[in-house]
This record gives sequence, C-alpha cells and structure tokens, in this order.
Amino acid sequence: VTLRRAWESYKQVRKLRATTLRNYTARLNNQLGDWLDVPIIHLTEDAIQSRHEYITKNNGPAIANSAMRTLRAIIRFAQFKYRREDRTLLIQVNPVQQMNELRAWNKDRRRTRIIAPGQMKAWYMGVMQLHNHVSRDLLLLLMFTGMRWEEASALRWYEVDLQQGLITLRDERCKNGHQYTISLSDYVWRLLQTR
Repeated sequence: VTLRRAWESYKQVRKLRATTLRNYTARLNNQLGDWLDVPIIHLTEDAIQSRHEYITKNNGPAIANSAMRTLRAIIRFAQFKYRREDRTLLIQVNPVQQMNELRAWNKDRRRTRIIAPGQMKAWYMGVMQLHNHVSRDLLLLLMFTGMRWEEASALRWYEVDLQQGLITLRDERCKNGHQYTISLSDYVWRLLQTR
C-alpha cells in the first residue's frame, strides 16, 4: 500500500473540512511528495526522523510537525483499512509514533500577533479607510466577536439571527467541533443589519 493510495482512500472515507484538506494536501505534495508512491512499510523510523529534521531546517518547525502529523494520521488510517486476508495488520507499526517516544516533536509556539490596546485606535482608523467594504466589515466582525478567520469569512445568513442578536456556528464549522453562540454587541448588530 503506497502513501498515495492510502491518502486517496483517507479522503474518501473521512469528512475533512476544506482547510484540513488543503493543509494535508500541501504537506503531502510539498514536504512528502517523493514518498507518495513509496509503500508505507518502507517508511522507516530513521527516514521519518531524518525528514522531520530536514523540513524543520528548510521550512520551519511548525510545518515539519504538521507534515509528520499528517503522515501519522494517514498511516494510522491505513493500518486498519488495509489488512491481510486473515485480518491481521499489514502495516504493523506506525513509524511516526516514535516521534512521541523520543520527544522529537518541535516545540509549538503560539501565535502572538495581537493588536495592543495602544494600537487599537490606529488599527480601527486604518480599517475604516478601506475602500473594500466587505473586507472592512469582515475585519471589524473578527475584532468585535473573536471569531476565527475561517468561521467569519464563511458566515452564512442562516447562522445570523438579527431578531435575537445571535450568531450560531454549528459544530462542523468550528475548529474544536463544538457548536457555539455569540451574542451580538450593538456595534456588530448594526454592522450586520447594514450588510
């Protein structure tokens, strides 16, 4: 079973969000493309470790971790999808798992790009001068609700209840998989009412 075959099957079986599909595809094509036609059982722990170090050096620690997590998920899926006739595992060991045992993952750093309180007025004035009113309103919605970019930019009117002053995002739209409801401030209510 090649990595490509497992990936194609994974996409058919799993219901991936658009952002996850884009991310997995990018990692496979850009960082692991030369492994797509290699049988999974030929991907050794040493090769995994070496590739992780190479990607870290050339693309950064976050992309290296993301590539290996993508690979780990697909191999885990393949372990149970593809079995011998007697139902024993064809792929006995997930070689990416050793990254956990060796504590070889790169340290993930949280993003710290924030607008400091002293910068808020300048940011707001700059946003209000945008000629593209859709972009302007999206940035304001992000700022005043705390929604994620993917959630806000894909917001649909059926998720907005102007009567009650609520936005309700269903679980399949949220990164954490849980539905949540946002109460609209007067400012955001007027923004959406105008839109």
